[in-house]
Amino acid sequence: MEQPPKKIKIEINGEEFEAEYREFKSGRKGYGLYGRIKIKDYPYRISLNIIEM
Repeated sequence: MEQPPKKIKIEINGEEFEAEYREFKSGRKGYGLYGRIKIKDYPYRISLNIIEM
């Protein structure tokens, strides 16, 4: 089976983020993205996990 890319780029609200492939505490694998984003000039912290099925 082919290995997934180590990093992927995701664009949200016009901002580009980089998510890294990793193994989560649950033992599942996927991409984790953590950062800050502004929506209507208000800052938010973003936490996004994309898990393999």
